[in-house]
Amino acid sequence: MLALARGFLSGEIALIAVARELHGFRDGVDAEIARLIDVYVAIVSETDALPTGEERTLWNAEALVRQAELISAAEQRWRDSAVAAAMQLVSLLERDSYDDTFGGVDDRALRE
Repeated sequence: MLALARGFLSGEIALIAVARELHGFRDGVDAEIARLIDVYVAIVSETDALPTGEERTLWNAEALVRQAELISAAEQRWRDSAVAAAMQLVSLLERDSYDDTFGGVDDRALRE
């Protein structure tokens, strides 16, 4: 999770792409992390039909043009919330004191 949040904040990972990755971490984390991940769950819910990444190669060029407008609108609508959530995730996951709050979950994968 930490690498994904950092990658998004640095511009290496697009908003919808990071949302699709982070929403999978929703279950099994404490409430504070879950609340932040809920932002990405909402983004995925709103954008799940939009083509991103490799799947774009499977789409018709005209359809991609129409979808690009929807992608742009979703990214504009969610950017502030996604950035704020990512910044909080980074802060929480970087704190040494947070290590024990995963309730026995091996959090090394979450930090990569």
